[in-house]
Amino acid sequence: MSDDKSGDERKDELTRRAALSLAAAVAAFGAAMGMRPSTAIAQDEHEHRHEHEHRHEHEHRHEHEHRHEHEREHRRRHEHEH
Repeated sequence: MSDDKSGDERKDELTRRAALSLAAAVAAFGAAMGMRPSTAIAQDEHEHRHEHEHRHEHEHRHEHEHRHEHEREHRRRHEHEH
């Protein structure tokens, strides 16, 4: 019986080794083809989204400030005329 268990353990070990070898080969092939892991892609998407939101917020703030500046100038002209 101990021989059977030992044989099963060796078989499991070979299966794990084969899976790890295959995973390493696929990763190496993907890297050679210029691909990146999905976690890196997800990170890029998150950073891009954050950058886009920040840029949009900055543009909105600038537009808001510009509008207030325009309104102040309009009031000054109106007060000066009257």
